[in-house]
Amino acid sequence: MTLKKETLVVVPKTEPEYVLEDILTEVSEENMHGEWETGAAEGKEIW
Repeated sequence: MTLKKETLVVVPKTEPEYVLEDILTEVSEENMHGEWETGAAEGKEIW
């Protein structure tokens, strides 16, 4: 947001561009979770 000659100018923020390889560089043994149980299948899932 800026003020130019007594006019308020609002410019939307741009969405960040994510690159999978960049995100995966942040994964480590300390912040990786394990598997968890979600219960029995419901509907027509195949397990």
